[in-house]
Amino acid sequence: MGKFKRKGFGLLTLFCAIATLFSLTSCGGDVIGGDNNDFENTGDKNDSEDTGSGNKGDEGKDEHTHTYVEEVTNPTCTEKGFTTYTCSCGYSYVDSYVNPLGHTYSEKWSYDSTHHWHSAICEHSEEKSDKAEYTFDGSGCTICGYALETSSDYFNFTLKVDDTYEISAKNVDKIPKDVVLPSNYEGKPVTSIGDNGFSGAYKLTTIKIPNTIKTIGVCSFEKCSALKSISIPESVTAIGWRAFFNSYNLKTIELPETVVNISRDAFYNTAYFNDNSNWEEGALYLGKHLIRYDFTKANNTEEYKVKDGTLRIAAGAFYQAEELTSVTIPSSVINIGDQAFEYCNLLKNAHINDISAFFNIDFQGSTANPVCFKGNLFVNDTLVTEIKANDLEGLTSIKKYALLCCNSIENIELPNTITSIGKGAFTGCLNLKSVTIPDNVTVIDDFAFSGDQELETVNISENSKLEIIGVDAFSLCYKLSSFLIPDSVTSIGINAFIYDNLLENVIIGENSKLTTIGRSAFDSCKALTSIIIPQNVTLIYDSAFARSGLKKATFKNPNGWYASYEIDATSGVTISSDDLSNQLTAAQYLTGNYYDRYWIKS
Repeated sequence: MGKFKRKGFGLLTLFCAIATLFSLTSCGGDVIGGDNNDFENTGDKNDSEDTGSGNKGDEGKDEHTHTYVEEVTNPTCTEKGFTTYTCSCGYSYVDSYVNPLGHTYSEKWSYDSTHHWHSAICEHSEEKSDKAEYTFDGSGCTICGYALETSSDYFNFTLKVDDTYEISAKNVDKIPKDVVLPSNYEGKPVTSIGDNGFSGAYKLTTIKIPNTIKTIGVCSFEKCSALKSISIPESVTAIGWRAFFNSYNLKTIELPETVVNISRDAFYNTAYFNDNSNWEEGALYLGKHLIRYDFTKANNTEEYKVKDGTLRIAAGAFYQAEELTSVTIPSSVINIGDQAFEYCNLLKNAHINDISAFFNIDFQGSTANPVCFKGNLFVNDTLVTEIKANDLEGLTSIKKYALLCCNSIENIELPNTITSIGKGAFTGCLNLKSVTIPDNVTVIDDFAFSGDQELETVNISENSKLEIIGVDAFSLCYKLSSFLIPDSVTSIGINAFIYDNLLENVIIGENSKLTTIGRSAFDSCKALTSIIIPQNVTLIYDSAFARSGLKKATFKNPNGWYASYEIDATSGVTISSDDLSNQLTAAQYLTGNYYDRYWIKS
């Protein structure tokens, strides 16, 4: 009996095992591939599963071949990659493993006071490779090149207002040939190299600039005749005028992308500058910086296309390019230095391929913009006559000098995302006729629309959040006849509407927050015959309404006014509330009797 039971038990076990195997391979099963190692070496995915093609099983079910969708999970620095195969029936398994990539490290060395290492440049920036103590040979580390700082006895240190130090040579004749500038002095960082700091240091052959330096001053390394190479750290944002001028052996220059301002002639008459093989079609580049353009070195002296990928155009880059008539600016450019197109008097056409990218450029001066000489703007060879809201979608500000003196522009509609209009943004757009300023703009900066002689319409709604109308913001707009000053405005700047001869209707609401009217704000507005002075106004500058056509002035609060030649005076000629309650008398005082004084409300 016991023997029979053991034999029966064995058959039962075998039957269960077969049934389990069948359930694992059946399309109708619910089993999903297990952990990551279950199928690591399975080979053909059909080797471990039923691939029937329509035959009836023991229970009459149809069987089919699995059809898989592959989903690849890429490897990371620390985790394996793999592929998940999933059938529509629900079955899936994992295979095709790829080893982790490992961390990626910078080729440059990082330092501290005792060690050097390579820092990870992947997502695990805290990881370090090859960390070790320095191996010095007397002047520096033989492995990473870390140099011992030159004695502070050679330098002058000047404490600046930001509580950091500026460095310069005590005596350039005594500066050694190899110099390592200190990063700190008396516990505070050294952040700038002073103007003329090492000018004429004729022995100087190498200099290591620490990554605390932000500014290299005017003529700081001028006439360093033995200097052959320079590596400017990524901390530097500004290089002064003629910083390396006449360092005629300076052949190798490492200039990081992070430098924002490169002043005119910073590298003029260096070995790099004088090497014709470094020039491309009349242009000299340092990395992604366009340093200088010389039309005498160009095959085509009238047209130039800035190289794609260029980030910055240095100050004075096209200075006196007298034959240049057309320039193309790629969308990669984010900064153009002051005087970049100074004296390019024949430059009339600027070509771009993205209007939004052009509006994102930081123009560092009024002649940094290639349209500044009454030029025309083209987008993909199409003349730009209007700016529509969707052209600038996503921008939050109009930067200074954005379209300064652009001759082709006639209409501008700014998107609601804009909150400020920068200095000189649309100055001298002689054909601009209308502009729509969105409600979210809070500042119209100085000279924003000055000299727009054809400007007739400025669309501003009563719901505007505008607070500041800057100096000369709408001066010399000869055809502007009406202007709504929203209740939110607190200040009207000096000369804001001066010489707007046809301006006859200045609309100021009952709930105006206006407190200040600047000097000559409405000077020479001949058509302006009446004005409301809101109750919150406490200061009217001298000549605010001089030479205007003002006949009536309505003071919402005529009490407590006095006139003085000093802006900070606490008393002066009292102007009675009775006089200011009379519109004719008030206007006469503003344009005649007391026009040249500050009006102050106590």
